[in-house]
Amino acid sequence: MRTFTLYINNEARGPFTEVEVVQLLTSGDIKGETLGALAGSENWVHIAELIKFGTTIKLSNDGKDLTTNEAPTLSAVDRRKLLTYGLATNATVEQFTPEQAHALVEEHEAQIRIVLRSRKVVTASVFVLFLLGATCYGIFTESGSHLVGRLVHALAHKEDPKLTDTQQRFETEIKRFEKLNADIQKIKFEKPRGAINPKYTLLNRLQVPSNNGFKVAGTIDCSPLKELLAQSDAKSDDSLRIYILNSEIPRDISRKVNQQIATLEAIVAPAMNEGDIERLRYEAIMSFPNNSRFPESARLQSEISNPKTVNDINGIIKKVAERAKIAAKSGESNSKASNSANDIALASRQWSEELYAYVDRLNDFQRLERLNSRPKERKNAWSEFNAKDGAEITAWLLAANTKVIPVTSEGQFTIPESPRLSLNSDNSQILIATKVGGDTLYLNWNSRYLSIRDFESNEIPKADFVEREQYKIVDRITTGGISLVTRTHVGNRDLTIRRISPKWYFLRVARENDTDSLLFMADKETFDKFNTPGQVVPANTLAKLEIYPNPCESVTPSPLTPGE
Repeated sequence: MRTFTLYINNEARGPFTEVEVVQLLTSGDIKGETLGALAGSENWVHIAELIKFGTTIKLSNDGKDLTTNEAPTLSAVDRRKLLTYGLATNATVEQFTPEQAHALVEEHEAQIRIVLRSRKVVTASVFVLFLLGATCYGIFTESGSHLVGRLVHALAHKEDPKLTDTQQRFETEIKRFEKLNADIQKIKFEKPRGAINPKYTLLNRLQVPSNNGFKVAGTIDCSPLKELLAQSDAKSDDSLRIYILNSEIPRDISRKVNQQIATLEAIVAPAMNEGDIERLRYEAIMSFPNNSRFPESARLQSEISNPKTVNDINGIIKKVAERAKIAAKSGESNSKASNSANDIALASRQWSEELYAYVDRLNDFQRLERLNSRPKERKNAWSEFNAKDGAEITAWLLAANTKVIPVTSEGQFTIPESPRLSLNSDNSQILIATKVGGDTLYLNWNSRYLSIRDFESNEIPKADFVEREQYKIVDRITTGGISLVTRTHVGNRDLTIRRISPKWYFLRVARENDTDSLLFMADKETFDKFNTPGQVVPANTLAKLEIYPNPCESVTPSPLTPGE
């Protein structure tokens, strides 16, 4: 068969067989005026001059038709094959010469034979390839296993309708594999075990400040204070405030509060005669708090009751104050010792407080004695006290960042968060302030110059405080995602069915000063949301989760086992 070289897109291409040239002309990839030359020739001419066609066809784009002389008619067989194979249409079939048609049909049928041979090889090998793929990767889906079964079944019946024993056994193993794979894919993984409801854990770990556990309400009646002031020209107004302290009042501030009311009592009370003053002196001195556990107590009491020192109240105050200081220091240094030493430390601290109270009583007597013996001081004592000690009380309250609770003109009040209170409680975290003669008077909660009516004290639900807890992210942990497998035998191959265990997400949280932490299982959305160390997780979010002792994952269901 002749071959040609064609000049296409400004370059020589080829060689092309005559059949290929005809196909290029028919498809329109080249035109009749495309230059061409016989292989080995340098005589370039229009390809239309080298190829002969049976009927007239268009070979140019300039509107002119190039035609050739008629050629012999195609055979009926070649015509039918050209049309059947789609190599020509009714409009173009007559354009081929018998030689061109025969060569084109023969080349196409040769390609068909090659394809048929390759398909036979593929059909014979496809099942082996499936088995090898399963062995290598160990992954079969349910639909894939059904496909293998159908393929084996089709091949077996195509080759031989009467199955041999080996083929029947093989098909049984395939069906067993299909069922096993379907069962494995349907397995539902259980949630990890060991979950704990967080409700009671969060409540048990709750840290409620000592002055915040109760809601208190009532009405303050100042009638006892007004009765005291009725003995003099001093007047009180109806303004009242309640101060809630974060901790107990320091001893020096508490002493000033007691001295303030003692000063007021001394001012408004009628003048006393000398006999009354001596009686109060004796009562004050003899009220010394003797403690038999400490030998120093008896010696100090003996010194105080000595007639030579009984009139030296300043000297007594100095000695007792020094002993109170020593007792307080001893109580602090032994507080962390053994049980017996700790008991002594506690007794020493208590005795120290009793000694300080004794000193206060002596100071009160001295003030009373001075006010009764010096009428001029009596007149100015109230304003002088408030200019110094009273101002120190006010300054301390401002610096202590206390909460101020307003009281209505009728004396009604509500403390949203208060220490545990009762009408008779000796609470050192609350002060009530009013005005006397233009100066602020501070009274303790259980002062005898106040009366509390309509009193209510209700414990605040702990759940309210749980919502305020500041649990922060310490760690984020993921478990699961493990490859699990089961193996079975099909034919002479070991096949693997594989599942991946579900992932589980954990948040480890702790409060600022906690020495331990809590581990919560979270859903994926919550896990992704709280992704920064130190980030606070709201308590209402934690309450919806579950606590686990350790990070864990689902129990591996049978017949799966951990894979490689």
